[in-house]
Order: sequence, then structure tokens, then C-alpha cells
Amino acid sequence: MRIAVVSDIHANLQAWNAVWLDIRSMAVDQVVSLGDAIGYGPNPAEVLEALYTSVDYFVLGNHDAAICGKIDPKLFSDTARVLIGWTAGRLGPRAIQELNTWPLTLAGPSFRCAHGEFGNPEYFHYVFDPAETEPSWQAVPEPLLFIGHTHQPCLYVIGASLTPHALSPQDFMLEPGKRYLVNTGSVGYSRDGDPRSSYCVYDTEEGSVYWRRIPFDLDAYRAALNGAGLPAEATALLDADPRKDRPPLRELIPFHPPDRPEQAVKNTIEVQYVDALRRRVWRWQLLAAGALTFLAVLVAAAGVLGWRYAHRQADLVGAPLPAGRTPDSAPGNNLLVFPETVVPAD
Repeated sequence: MRIAVVSDIHANLQAWNAVWLDIRSMAVDQVVSLGDAIGYGPNPAEVLEALYTSVDYFVLGNHDAAICGKIDPKLFSDTARVLIGWTAGRLGPRAIQELNTWPLTLAGPSFRCAHGEFGNPEYFHYVFDPAETEPSWQAVPEPLLFIGHTHQPCLYVIGASLTPHALSPQDFMLEPGKRYLVNTGSVGYSRDGDPRSSYCVYDTEEGSVYWRRIPFDLDAYRAALNGAGLPAEATALLDADPRKDRPPLRELIPFHPPDRPEQAVKNTIEVQYVDALRRRVWRWQLLAAGALTFLAVLVAAAGVLGWRYAHRQADLVGAPLPAGRTPDSAPGNNLLVFPETVVPAD
């Protein structure tokens, strides 16, 4: 079974649409969301509606908890708190009720999921370095743990030495005696300098985990933010746009086309038709057809020779049989030769 593990979509509809298209191309069987499906982004209702039809299991994130009244919004920054209020005002009671049903952790066969960490998942602690993975190793027994929350993809591994190590995101296969804490990164609000969406695919049969980075329409996301009238801080994701601070293409062009006839190019051929190119193309087509015909003849000849070889007459090796003669006999005569005298019986 293949399980897509996504996190921190943050009401970014453009990012989710791109990721969902990629998930479908990966032949995924189930989808798990690690929380913070909303908050920050301009399309909370649309994202939740899309997730309800595509995600199999949800985990509660800190933004989700604040919007449904399970955690105090005062724990958030001023900007995040404003966006939480804005988001809550655009969700109906049924959406809020659905958020209330999401659990803090999800336990599967040989893996477990949470938004922050597993020591005290209700606190939503962050995991930024190997030392902060210790509570998770001690709290749960599974060899494979998935988290989000930091918006930065990362991999932590612990083995026989019991010393956790941080690795850059990389595809891997589970090894006996090792445990893995996988931060899938963020679908809708990446903070690692790469604006592309990040998520993971876990293949339970292979025992392997794959990272996926998916680009999405940044311009459409920017337009949605502006249309929603969200504060400038909500567009921090766009600071990682590789086109940011790049001048328009028109300003980079070093040539200025002439605007008077005397400045235009001179002594040139205005139009050349491509008949010669077409003839050359036909020549190659004829050569290819000839080569195919020659190959067909060779195959047919080989088939004939093979048939003749399979149906050839056998050559018998040895001395010829002596010629025999059939005695002359009239009809009714016995061809058996009887002895002249009768042999008495014993």
C-alpha cells in the first residue's frame, strides 16, 4: 500500500491542487494529513472542501485547534492571530465541527503521525534539531514517525548508538534496528527557501519513503492573497519566489529595434520557402521504407530456410539392403516350403 503523507496546507488551494494531481499520478492508496490544513492562506473553505473528498485521515494542527476553540489564540503571533480570526469567519459551523473530530495522533501499522512531536502532542512542540527528537523516541514504539509543523522537510535517524542524527531529505528504505522521524515539510507554506510544495509517500510493502517537491502557480496564489485582502505578512511564502526582485524581461533586453526604414537590416532575402527541406524529409522517409522492406525480405528468407530445414528428408547412413526376390507362384499355391520328409514328433 502507498500512503501519501501531507502537512501544513494552510488554505493554499493552488498548492493543494498541484499536490493532489501528483498524488493521483503516484498510484497512492490512502492520504494522511498531519494538520494545519487552514490558517494563513486565502482559501480555507475551498481547501477543506477539497480535502474532505480526498484525504482519508486527519491529524489536528495548532492552527486547526485555535480555529475550533481548542487552544488559546493568544499563543500565536499578532499576525497569525489576525489570520486565525479571519479564517474562522469564513468557515461554517459544519466545518468547525469537523475540525473538532480530528485527533492529536494517528497510529498505523509500523508508523505513527502527529503534527508536532509525540512526547506531548497537545503542546505542539517543534522539532528543530536532533536533541528535540528524544521525547518522541521515548513516547512511542513505532520505527517510522511522521510530523510537520516546522514547514521544513527533514529526516532524523536513530540506531544502535541511540544518538539521533539529522539528515537532509532523501528517499530511503527502513532498516532493521533503526528508527526514523520524518518531517514531511509543508504543502502550502514552505519555509526552507524553496517555494515548492513538499510531501512524502510511504510504501508499506517496500518499506520505503519518498520525498516529493511539486511546483504550483505562485502568481495565482499571489492574486488570491491580494483578492482576500490579507496582510502583507501572509505573503512571506512569496519571498522565496525565484523571480522575486528580478527585473522585467523587457528591461533585460540589450537591443533596441529600429524605428526608421533606413535603420532596418539591408541586403537580405526576405522569404525562403522550405521545399528543399520537404524533399529531404521525403528522401529520409524513402530510405527508411527501403530499409524496412529489405529487413522484411531477410526475415521472409530466413523463414523459408527454417521451414525447409525443419521438413528436410532424413539421410540414412549404412550398407544398402540386399536385393530380394519374390518366388513365382500361381494363385492358390502355398509359398511356404515344406520339408521332403516328415519330422516325427517326440
